[in-house]
Amino acid sequence: MTIGVADASEVHSLGRPSELYGPGVVTYRPGVTLGALASLADALGLRQLWLTPAALEACGLPADVGRRPYRVRHPFLEAPGRAVPEGQTALAPRLSCWGGGLAPFELLVPQWDAHSPWRALTYAPALLAELVDFTDATAMLWRGSGAVTSDAWLRTYYGKRLEPMDWPPPAEEDLEPDLRTTREPFPTEARARYLAAFDVNGMYLSAASSLALPAGQYVHRPPIEVVRRARPGYWHFAGRWVTTPTAAALAPGFPGAPGEVYDDAYAWLDYHRYLEPWYRTLRDGRERLLETGAGVALQALKAVYREGVGRFGSVNRTRERDPLYLPYWRQAVQAEARTRLERHIAALGQAPVAVEVDCLYFLTNYRNPGLLARGLGLTLGSGLGRFRFVGSARARDAREALALPTLRERLACLRGLVSERGSDAAQ
Repeated sequence: MTIGVADASEVHSLGRPSELYGPGVVTYRPGVTLGALASLADALGLRQLWLTPAALEACGLPADVGRRPYRVRHPFLEAPGRAVPEGQTALAPRLSCWGGGLAPFELLVPQWDAHSPWRALTYAPALLAELVDFTDATAMLWRGSGAVTSDAWLRTYYGKRLEPMDWPPPAEEDLEPDLRTTREPFPTEARARYLAAFDVNGMYLSAASSLALPAGQYVHRPPIEVVRRARPGYWHFAGRWVTTPTAAALAPGFPGAPGEVYDDAYAWLDYHRYLEPWYRTLRDGRERLLETGAGVALQALKAVYREGVGRFGSVNRTRERDPLYLPYWRQAVQAEARTRLERHIAALGQAPVAVEVDCLYFLTNYRNPGLLARGLGLTLGSGLGRFRFVGSARARDAREALALPTLRERLACLRGLVSERGSDAAQ
């Protein structure tokens, strides 16, 4: 097994204490270094070692590193004879080293990451059980964040088949935002008693399933006879650049003729469904974790596709000309997810009073979320693309939230109302 979790005095792998691997129990002492833990992991046949709060204390490490890294290099980072990443100059939730005749090693400390889905698991066997569930379901090793885990899987799957690409100017723009909107309550909603919220299961993951993504070199202003709706590209009309999913939603006759629908374009004549294997892996892993009830592992899987999509457009990379810098992938997935949701909203029996990315809010007199969903035309269920009841609150509080001055304040307040009240009003 490649994963180990350390508590105050033992390393657990597949739920077994370290003494099963050799004589005695590994005892930690203040002054231990990253290099020493790498040697320990190699002796136990581990690729990753995770530290619980008890292990941090036993190693003489801080329980929390806060947002600001240490200004002076921490002595724990010493790994004589090993190579370490160039930017690894402070304590961080994920540390690594390699070389020196030993296998590559990763140390993970979820307690040092406020956003880690694993942070609440402080008991070593419980943490290991969820990690094993995650790895068994996805064939992925968690690499410190959902974004990096997604990148690592794609690098392994495609290898050198993904090459650095040249991107046209629209790729550098902040295109295809998520849907965030509120409106004033209708007169009939002024007497509603409840606020009910529903979100879409795996909206980004579903959108990635069959999306056409660029391959090769783009063409500026391609001849219309070689452009089809399925081809990925950037299209300029109505004064803005959009990707193919948005263009298809805005213009029923797209691609049409230049000058009639769009006045400028960059398109790729070659394309591939690069995210389809990624989608299938995460879809199947999600179904498996839903069946087994592995809660934290499921949250980690969701982080892989949620953060992974955003990662495609990130310029914060250690590799020059990184082949996984793929801004169109991020923009097109978000556009496909948003336009699907917009079509779904247009077909509902009642318009939501607010939408935040994948969550719809309704003012209603229904106490039962199932009856409300049926009346609205929402299909509830655990499957991808179906809706899940999030919770409800008092409509009076929701109407006060909708009167706040900014969109950000309104959505944050609605989100907080649902989180605080949960499903109390629907009991």
